[in-house]
Amino acid sequence: MARLTFTEAQNHVADIANRETYTIDFVYELLATYGRARSAITKLREGSLNLAEDKDNEILQRGVVYFKHVSDLISYTLLLKNWR
Repeated sequence: MARLTFTEAQNHVADIANRETYTIDFVYELLATYGRARSAITKLREGSLNLAEDKDNEILQRGVVYFKHVSDLISYTLLLKNWR
């Protein structure tokens, strides 16, 4: 993907953010919007760059992205609030 202007990136992010439902692919779409190389996104999606322990529910590339699928957001929010 060619370099985007700030306004183009805003529009791409707005398109992603305004959806009613999401799949795990939105993480990869955001990475592409912010200029990550297609080859790096493919490797992350296929798992060779994904350092997460639970590759079915997490995406981890050190210094780039961390995402964890959470089905019970309220319980997870309380857990994070009390974690110290």
